[in-house]
Amino acid sequence: ADTWEMSPPLAVPTFRKPYSADEKRVLAEEEMKEDHTQIVVLSDVWLDRAKVINGLRMMFFRYDALCKDGVETGTEYRFLFVLMGNFCSQPYTRGTATHRALFDELGALIASFASLAECATWIFVPGPNDVLGGNSQMLPRSPLPSQVSAGFLEKVPSASFCSDPCRIKFYSQELVFHRDDICSKLGKHSRRPGKDDVPLWDHVARTILSEAHLAPLPLAAAPIDWAYDHALRLYPIPDLLVLGDRVSRYDTQVADSQVANPGCFSADFTFYTYSPAADPQARLEPCALDFEELPSQVQDDGKAERDRLKEARRKKKAKREKRRSQRMEEEGAE
Repeated sequence: ADTWEMSPPLAVPTFRKPYSADEKRVLAEEEMKEDHTQIVVLSDVWLDRAKVINGLRMMFFRYDALCKDGVETGTEYRFLFVLMGNFCSQPYTRGTATHRALFDELGALIASFASLAECATWIFVPGPNDVLGGNSQMLPRSPLPSQVSAGFLEKVPSASFCSDPCRIKFYSQELVFHRDDICSKLGKHSRRPGKDDVPLWDHVARTILSEAHLAPLPLAAAPIDWAYDHALRLYPIPDLLVLGDRVSRYDTQVADSQVANPGCFSADFTFYTYSPAADPQARLEPCALDFEELPSQVQDDGKAERDRLKEARRKKKAKREKRRSQRMEEEGAE
């Protein structure tokens, strides 16, 4: 049986009572046997950037090599990759063709690592700018539509396209993954003490867990589908809460819950690994790919992309100035 169990999209039980002491003890004993299981969490995986695809290729190559070593040594490694949006560097509001093509490319990349494809499971959580069937700003968010995921699932059958938030039960532990720009929203709609050296993200983590809700905000800032409001509740508080955000990577401990933000993978290649069978203080580990290890042509691709955008802005500005001068000449002639 699978070591993790995912709730169906937008189908979190309304009432989730904590485990009894005996239940938790039995589950914890089974949990300790999964010492070769690891969860890898990434956020803001922009699949339309060559640099990001090559970063993923480097990561997959290393985990694929680990899976091959496990086969030789008789060690059964199991990996769960949780990739959170946004999956494009720019918001797409018309059609699904762009996302479908990007996920088809990602599926071909994963399928090229046969050993990793066998021992890994993949979960995709949509971001606020990803193309969706309805309003992408309303919480909770539906999974990416089947028009996007169908081609990918043919290449990678072990993948699941989940809602946002996404909950995973790992024996005695509950893990919650949510992608939203919550720090900026709470910063605008809350009041902090004037002389406070505590970082904003620490206030955010404590506020969310104290409210036991993923959207402690006015409806204008975080519209909620009331039929599924229970999917945003956090009681009892989870063992791990991952808040994918645009701010830099962070992690903190609030009561018995660990709260973490993997940061923007597309900007600095940061991510987290979580080993649920490890000691509680050593489960969460910050990681990062070394950008210098990426092939030089990938770095050149990133520079070429910036130069292309700069040139496009220059041409757009020149065109505006030309139209302005033409209007001035016409007005002078009149």
